[in-house]
Amino acid sequence: MVEFIVLLAVARISDLLVQQSVFLHGVTDEVEHLQAELKRMLCFLKDGRHGSLRRFTSIFSTGSGLSESKLETFLRVCKIMVKSIGEGEGIGSISKTTLAKKVYNHNDVKHHFECYAWAFIPQQCEVRDVLLVIQIKLSSPSMEERKLLDRLKEEELVQKLYDFLRTKRYLVVLDDIGRNEAWDSLKVAFPNGKMGSKILFTTRNKEVALYADPWSFPIEPPFLSDDESWELLCKKAFRRDIVGNHNFPPQFEKLGREMVRKCGGLPLALVVLGRLLATKKSLNEWEAVQRNINVQLNRFQEHKKGVYSVLALSYHELPYYLKPCFLYLGHFPEDWEIQKKQLI
Repeated sequence: MVEFIVLLAVARISDLLVQQSVFLHGVTDEVEHLQAELKRMLCFLKDGRHGSLRRFTSIFSTGSGLSESKLETFLRVCKIMVKSIGEGEGIGSISKTTLAKKVYNHNDVKHHFECYAWAFIPQQCEVRDVLLVIQIKLSSPSMEERKLLDRLKEEELVQKLYDFLRTKRYLVVLDDIGRNEAWDSLKVAFPNGKMGSKILFTTRNKEVALYADPWSFPIEPPFLSDDESWELLCKKAFRRDIVGNHNFPPQFEKLGREMVRKCGGLPLALVVLGRLLATKKSLNEWEAVQRNINVQLNRFQEHKKGVYSVLALSYHELPYYLKPCFLYLGHFPEDWEIQKKQLI
């Protein structure tokens, strides 16, 4: 029982380590030290009552799992996150999907799994379409095989995907899954597979993650602080040499920081606003953007809805000939593959 409790604690610590290290700079040494300590704890446990430990880990490896393999995966992913964020744009670019993509596209992850697939889950989830996308990405079918897949019914796709994954160590990312019902419809297609197979969610609804795996500890990217928000805005709004030297005109910085606060720490709103301001060269133009943001904010009074006001403003700022193009593309579902002929 002692071994089980310690294993549970170790897994909990590793989860928290993953969550917190993502948002801290310069912590690589500390992370490496904690990794070493956790591994030493595991070695100590293995030298102890090995039979009891094996029973406990086998119980958990069949479900959500707190097995040694899961812990090792956590440690590897913690290290990947720290490294990839250090090589990228930093905390300002972190979002649910960005974070998941950094892990999904990392070489260590690619080598660990035999096959992998990424599927966006629309709000109106069409199960057959999602299963077809996953099957195609996992198996890379030929043209003839693709035609056969296109003819399969939903239940046939479920069985085919299940049979394909049953003997493989796989990674499947379900991006932006929003409802418990969507997971209930999809999960029948995913067998346990080889030990180490993983399904990763990104979701705006924490309850969906906990519904799918009550033992999980979801990673929640926090809202950016005012200073982090200003830093991200500057990267998008000013030239690189100005950003590097922090040589911002004082009157622009005052206006910019006022607009930043209205974005509520949301990276998407800040990136859109920054790209819009990059096209405005004079102080008068920046003041006009600020006035327009205030007008749009009056339409979105709910807390943390600054992103909608900025997105609405970005649409109104489009040239007249691009507005119908934008609206036309809005007819297609999110993340949909648009056929060339249909678009023309």
